Amino acid sequence: MRIKTFEAVNMKEALKAVKNEFGNEAVILKTRQKDLDGTSQAVELTVATPSEVVPNNIDTLSGIDKDKSLVQYLGNLEKKINYLTDEAIRQDQFFDLVNSVDELRVLLLEQVQNKGQLKDVPVPCRSLVKKLQLAGIDEASLYELVKYLKSLPESEESLDENFYQDNAIKWMLSSIKIAPAIQAFDSTTSIHAVVGPCGAGKTSFISKLVNSIKKKSDRKILVISYDVKKLGSAEQLRIFSKISDTYFESINDLSQVEPLIKKYSKEQDLQLVIIDTDGRGAKSREEVEDLKQLNNGILPIDIHLVLSCTEKYVQMDRAVRTFSTLGIQSLVFTKLDESWSYGDIFNLSRKWSIPVGYLSVGQSINKDLQRASKEKIITRIFDIK
Repeated sequence: MRIKTFEAVNMKEALKAVKNEFGNEAVILKTRQKDLDGTSQAVELTVATPSEVVPNNIDTLSGIDKDKSLVQYLGNLEKKINYLTDEAIRQDQFFDLVNSVDELRVLLLEQVQNKGQLKDVPVPCRSLVKKLQLAGIDEASLYELVKYLKSLPESEESLDENFYQDNAIKWMLSSIKIAPAIQAFDSTTSIHAVVGPCGAGKTSFISKLVNSIKKKSDRKILVISYDVKKLGSAEQLRIFSKISDTYFESINDLSQVEPLIKKYSKEQDLQLVIIDTDGRGAKSREEVEDLKQLNNGILPIDIHLVLSCTEKYVQMDRAVRTFSTLGIQSLVFTKLDESWSYGDIFNLSRKWSIPVGYLSVGQSINKDLQRASKEKIITRIFDIK
């Protein structure tokens, strides 16, 4: 199949050129606008030549000639289909486009709905709102908070800034959800997978978590490393597991998870399994496609998403959206010691209705992992000493 491209200053002239060369039987495959010199544009048409059209006199041809014409026609038709398939948008690309449009629509609606609402803030609330803005609390949450504070009955106390801060803290405490702790049980084997973007601190979190559990009681724990991208990460966990008297396995396919767990459960009376996964980009859900195998097996696996507080909100929000297809049981926030604002912990948990599980506040394996609590999050947001 021969493909030819025509250029003209406008669509009318382009179609005229096509018709002059091929008549009415040319098939337009693709059209696009093309920049010429930065100041003007041209229309570009990609067309298929008439050689792929069945001859009008096919019924009058001999048997052999007719067969040759049909073979040629079918061959050219197949080439055209292949060309169109290559150019067509894939289903996953279409869904990503739809998601992006939905996100833009939500953002625009939020801007329209909240525009000007924070200007009508009671005078005693203004310093509080400014403080929370600096802490990173998003506009949508601030709007709901101010709406709540304005609904409080007026009194002498309502003229005091502390009155509004105390009520703001109560409102935010009621909006935060906390996930159960990851534990090793005597009667069953609990299984947890740790996922997240590159550089979020997943491996360090697992090391701190295993250490904290081991300090409380001598539990039989299996750590599985599924990381085929980052050199050395599996070796880091292998060394730590040896030091902490923890079982360790490295795999290159998630189908190996269940056989390993069954093997250790039978031989070692296993109580806890933690699966470390390699870092994934958050731009496309294709990045986490293979991780969906975690939910396809017989054994129930809890998924925990690790996010670094040093990342921008839009990147963390995109990560939650991308990994949400796996079913996230809790959010883990790391590198709090390197961050100056903590409002995104509240923003993400509230927006996605996902509880917060752990906070990593430093690099020490022995002391820098904290169980999340409403009070700890509020203390950091309000900078309460």
